[in-house]
Amino acid sequence: MKVVNPKKRKRGQADPLVGGAWKAWVNHLQHLGPTWLYVFGVMSHCLCARVTEVMKLTLADIDWDNGTVHIDSLKRQTSTNKPMLKALFDIMATWKQNGGVRFTRTRKCGSRGLVTFQDHWSWPTESKPEFFPAVRSDCKTNVMNKDTVSAAIRRARASFVPPNVGEVKVASIRSHSGRHRAVNDLKMHNVKTEVGKRFARISSEAVWANYGKLTAKQAADELLNNKQLQDDWQKIYAEGH
Repeated sequence: MKVVNPKKRKRGQADPLVGGAWKAWVNHLQHLGPTWLYVFGVMSHCLCARVTEVMKLTLADIDWDNGTVHIDSLKRQTSTNKPMLKALFDIMATWKQNGGVRFTRTRKCGSRGLVTFQDHWSWPTESKPEFFPAVRSDCKTNVMNKDTVSAAIRRARASFVPPNVGEVKVASIRSHSGRHRAVNDLKMHNVKTEVGKRFARISSEAVWANYGKLTAKQAADELLNNKQLQDDWQKIYAEGH
């Protein structure tokens, strides 16, 4: 009998945190920390990027003049320059101006009781250009890896209570959730498929179809708000048919 390695079992898709759930999650990361995880969440969503793509970003990848972020090659995809939409451009400009993002946090630390500290994510510099430098001395690269991100997300979701928007699977909030939410946003705002695939760096139609799937409520709302469809069906079954 073939033994299945539990680490290789498919866990299903990451939850896209539709509607108000994504903002609630980002606010949760702001409140809980670590601060770098909040920064990662914003960038993975606004760039519709894979966790490894975000982790590899350096100061040299930001082109303020052209409003783009250089994304390195990955998974048979060539490197590309992604546009910074206004939300990301503005928030990153604020991070740069402030030298990063800082939150005051309080933790219970055993016999020391409640301890207040500054949780600071620093804006990259020429001498330390990585957006997400490695924090472990035994790390094989100079940037954080996916396992570090995944572990931080597991800790964060343990205390996350989503808003009452339905269909949020907290246990499925993962490092790809920001990317799934971005694709869901593109689909909900009727961005052309080829434009969305290009932005997400997805070449396969099947992969695109499986990313950021609309929820049942989103599909229902779209149908109810489609006046032409409503009118056409009403004409079919109008009184006197």
